[in-house]
Amino acid sequence: MFPFWSCLHSIQFWWNFRHLPNILFVHFNDLLKKLENEIRKKYLAR
Repeated sequence: MFPFWSCLHSIQFWWNFRHLPNILFVHFNDLLKKLENEIRKKYLAR
């Protein structure tokens, strides 16, 4: 019925833990544009 159900279920599961310091959501297009900046901004800023 929903071919992407497992993907959506996984995202919903981890979204509930997004406030934890060891969980990081990164948009793939942001990584493609400026990988080093995304790592520095989201990973090293903590």
